[in-house]
Amino acid sequence: ENKGYVAAADGVVLKTTTGGVSFSASSQGTVTFNDVVFASATEGYLLGQSGALYKTTNEGASYALLALPAVLASATFETGASSGSRRTFAAYTGSASYLYSSTDSGASFSAEALASGYEIY
Repeated sequence: ENKGYVAAADGVVLKTTTGGVSFSASSQGTVTFNDVVFASATEGYLLGQSGALYKTTNEGASYALLALPAVLASATFETGASSGSRRTFAAYTGSASYLYSSTDSGASFSAEALASGYEIY
């Protein structure tokens, strides 16, 4: 597989299908992204600041901003992982840390506050 994705500052998303020899760029506004997580060849997520969590179902051809619960509306999404039908993203709001998870391949999510003293890295 020669596909890869890079998410960066100012909403820039880079995609390669040549193993990094060349990249095509797209933009998702002015969001600073922190991570890219692909659960399959077609389903992926961009994790960013200010409540930015985007999903693609077409290999990054387009992304949709996911609706978030109020508690995460201004959260910074730091990192994420996927396994089978589970998607989990770590976020913080400045006063609390959360896990934002789905058990149905991203069709629906729930937010769980982490106990105080836990930090996201």
